[in-house]
Amino acid sequence: MARLGAEITGVDFSTKSIKAAKRFSSECGTPGRFVVSELYDARSVLAETFDVVYDWNHGMAEVLQALIDAGLRIDQVEEYDSLEWPAGPVNQLGDDGRLRLAEGRERLRVMWSVLATKV
Repeated sequence: MARLGAEITGVDFSTKSIKAAKRFSSECGTPGRFVVSELYDARSVLAETFDVVYDWNHGMAEVLQALIDAGLRIDQVEEYDSLEWPAGPVNQLGDDGRLRLAEGRERLRVMWSVLATKV
């Protein structure tokens, strides 16, 4: 949308994600503003209102295919059984300080990441 002239703002609670988004935006020459904030706190850090708001709630296959369709080569996909933040009442704090699903659900992954290269 930014390439078509829209002014975009990205919001994420992860500083690492915002840094990656800024780097990607710069490398692609696509302008955008990226803000660290919890979704529900966004109103307190963003003074303006927006015409369109997207909530990124897509399955793994849909995301991977969108990356492939955009001309990216998938180099690595990793799954994780823990989170750095609370994502609901089913989380249990582990000895390492990370949140996991209740015991017996070890094979259910709660987060994943993708490394891709523009080809």
